[in-house]
Amino acid sequence: MVPGEQSDPYHRLVWGTGAPLRAVLGDPDPAQAAWWPEEGHRLGVLARRVWQPLLDHERTETL
Repeated sequence: MVPGEQSDPYHRLVWGTGAPLRAVLGDPDPAQAAWWPEEGHRLGVLARRVWQPLLDHERTETL
């Protein structure tokens, strides 16, 4: 197997062995699209699922 993210055991668990990048970048399924309809691909939706709660609580003012 080519070294890189696709050889990570957790990547293989989620996406399957040898999953192409287009599987991650593909169109979100209807449930995923409902979370953030403005995201054009699955990777954007999944990234928002991870990062949006943190960004919602981010404090940007200086002390």
